[in-house]
Amino acid sequence: MERMGQKMEGETRWSDVRAYVEYFRTWLKVEREAQIRFHLDEIRRLSGQERANRGRAILHLMGRRAGRDPLGLYVVKYSGAGPLPPTEIKVGDVVLVSRGHPTGKEVTGTVLQKSKFVIVVGFSDAVPRYAFGRGIRLDLFVNDLPFQRMDEALQSLKSHDTLKQIVLGKAVIQRGVVPDVDHLSDLNASQRSAVHGALAIAPLYLIHGPPGTGKTTTVAALIEAWCRNGQRVLACADSNVAVDNLAERLIRRGLRVVRLGHPAKMLPSLEEHSLTHLMTKHSRYSELQALREKLDVLYLERNRWQAPTQRWRRGLSDAQILQKAKSGRAFRGVRPEVFRQMAQWIEIQRTIEPLQQRWQELERHIIADIIGQAEVVCATNIGAGHDWLDGQSFDLVVIDEATQSLEPACLIPMLKSKRYVLAGDHRQLPPTVLAREAWEHLSRTLFERCMDCYGDEASQMLTIQYRMHERIMAFPSQAFYDGKLRAAPSVAQRTLRDYPGFRWPESPGALTRALWDPQVPIVWLDTPPDSEERRRGQTSYYNSVEARWMHKALMDGLQLGLAAQDIGMISPYEEQVALMRRLCAHTEVEIHTVDGFQGREKEVILLSLVRSNVRGEIGFLRDLRRLNVAITRARTKLIVTGNAATLQSHPTYRQWTTWIRQHGRWLTSTEVERLLAETD
Repeated sequence: MERMGQKMEGETRWSDVRAYVEYFRTWLKVEREAQIRFHLDEIRRLSGQERANRGRAILHLMGRRAGRDPLGLYVVKYSGAGPLPPTEIKVGDVVLVSRGHPTGKEVTGTVLQKSKFVIVVGFSDAVPRYAFGRGIRLDLFVNDLPFQRMDEALQSLKSHDTLKQIVLGKAVIQRGVVPDVDHLSDLNASQRSAVHGALAIAPLYLIHGPPGTGKTTTVAALIEAWCRNGQRVLACADSNVAVDNLAERLIRRGLRVVRLGHPAKMLPSLEEHSLTHLMTKHSRYSELQALREKLDVLYLERNRWQAPTQRWRRGLSDAQILQKAKSGRAFRGVRPEVFRQMAQWIEIQRTIEPLQQRWQELERHIIADIIGQAEVVCATNIGAGHDWLDGQSFDLVVIDEATQSLEPACLIPMLKSKRYVLAGDHRQLPPTVLAREAWEHLSRTLFERCMDCYGDEASQMLTIQYRMHERIMAFPSQAFYDGKLRAAPSVAQRTLRDYPGFRWPESPGALTRALWDPQVPIVWLDTPPDSEERRRGQTSYYNSVEARWMHKALMDGLQLGLAAQDIGMISPYEEQVALMRRLCAHTEVEIHTVDGFQGREKEVILLSLVRSNVRGEIGFLRDLRRLNVAITRARTKLIVTGNAATLQSHPTYRQWTTWIRQHGRWLTSTEVERLLAETD
C-alpha cells in the first residue's frame, strides 16, 4: 500500500492508552450515576400522571403471563382499558414495574413488543406476583448492560494495536490499489467516491452524510463491494432502528445477513434473518430443544425443594449437607426435614449441570455455524458485545450513525477487526449525555475526533440530498455545510401538491392559505413577546400560545388530506412536547423533542421553538446542531412558531429569520390571532 502522510490538528489529549481508558471509565461512571439519579429523582418528584405526560411512564395497566420466549425470557403482556398513551418507551428499553408507587428497587424488564394496545415485557428471572394483575405501572428506567460492555471494551483496547493507534490520533493512513466502482450505477458521484475511498484507504475511512444524502444507501453499497470480494463485515449502529434500516438494504442487495438481537426488537421483515430464527432452522436445533425441555422439567422439579442458600447451609459443603440428610439429625438449628429438602435440590442440580454444559456447548456450536456462514452480521454497537460473537473476527467493521454513539460504545464492534468505516454527521446532535459535568467529555464523538485527525486524507462528504425541497435545504446548506448541499431533481421542487390525498380547495380560507400554500415551503408564526413559561422547580420551558397555534395548524393540515403519520410535531423542550401531546391526544401525530426526532423525517414538520423573553435568552438552542436537526426533518413543509426578537440575540438565528422573511412567509402574532379568530 502507498503510504500517506499522517495529519494531526493539535495535540492529542492522551499520552498513552492507559490514560485514555481511565479518562473514559471515569466519565462513564459519572454518566451512569446521572442516568440512575435522573430517573429516580423524577419518579420521586413527579406524580405518576406527570411522568406519564412526559412519556416516561404508562399507568393503570393489566399484566398477564405469556410464557417464555425463544431466548428463555419470562414474558408478561400489559394492556390498558384502551389504546396506550403516547410514550417515549420503545422496544428495547428497560422498564421498572411497580404497583403505582415505585421506589426504584422493583423488578426491571425489557420491552420486547409494543402495539397500539399492548406492551410486552421480558424478564430474565421469574416475575414476582406484584407485576401481574391490575394497577400496574411501567416506568422508563436505566439499562446497565451498555455501561458494562463499554467498560469491558475499554479494558480490551490495551491489547489491540490498530485501534489503540486510531483513538490516540497516531494512526498512519494508507492508500491501496484504486478499485473500480463504475458499476455502482445507483449511486451519485459523491456516493461512488465514498465507496471508492472506503475500499482503498486503511485502516479508517469516514463518510460524512448530511441529512437526506443517502448515507445508509452508500454504506450498504460499500459493504456489498467488500462482500463480493469474499470479505466478512460486521455492520453496526447505535440504535435498533438504524441497524434495521441498514440490514434491509443489505438483504435487498442479495447478501447473506444475520441480524443479532431479539426478534421483537427488530422489524418484522427481518425476523427470518435473525439469529434466533436461523437457529430454529439449523439441523441440530431439535437436539437443542430436547435438551432445553429436559432442563425445564428438571428446573421445575428442583425448585420444589429448599435451595441450599447461605441462610440454611450453616457453612456446610454440598457433600456435608447430603451426609446430614442421611443422618436424619438436626444441626445448628436446621431441622432434618430441611436437610432432606436441600439434599433433593443438590441431587437434581447434579443432574442438571452436565445437561446445562451440553446445552451451552451445542448452542455455541449452532451460533458459530450460522455466523460463520454470514457475509454480514448486523447488530447494535452494544449488541456486538454479546458472547455470541466471542472469538469472531471480521475483515471490516462499519458503524452507521457513528455520531449518535458514545466513543466507548464504538469500540465494542471495532475490537473485532483492524479496518473500519464510520458514517455519520457531526453537524447534527451528538449522543445524549445526562450528566452536565460529563457532557463536554462524552458528547464529542469518535467520528468527530477522527475527522479532525484524519478527515483530509480519509473522508468524503455526500453532497446530493433526496429529502427536502430546495428552499428548506438552502439555509442549513449555507450555515452548516459550506453551501455544498444540492437538492436532487426529484425533490428540489416537490410540494404538497405532489402528496397523494392532499386536497387544495378552490377557495381556501385565509388561515389555510397562509399556513398551507403548497408554493411556500417555510412559514414562520412570530410568537408574542415574553410568552414563555416555566413551572416552579422545573428547568424545561413551555409556551401555551405556540402550543395552541400548533394544534390549530395540525387540525387544518389534517382537513386538507394529510395523514397523521406524515406529520411530525417537534420542540426542543420536553414541557412543550408534553403540552402539545395533551392538546393533540385525539390524533395519532408523532410528537417528540427535536433530539428524539433525529434520524427521522416527515412530509410536514411543525416546529415550536418556545423561547420568548425580554432578555434574549435562548438556553440550549445555542447548540446550533439542534437547529440543524430541527430544520432538516421536513420534506415539503416546515411551519415554525418562535419569537424572533428573542432568537435574534444569536447571530445564526438572526440570519435564519432574515432568510425566512425573504424566501418564506412571515406572519406576525397579530396576524396569526386575527386569522384564528376569523376561522373560529
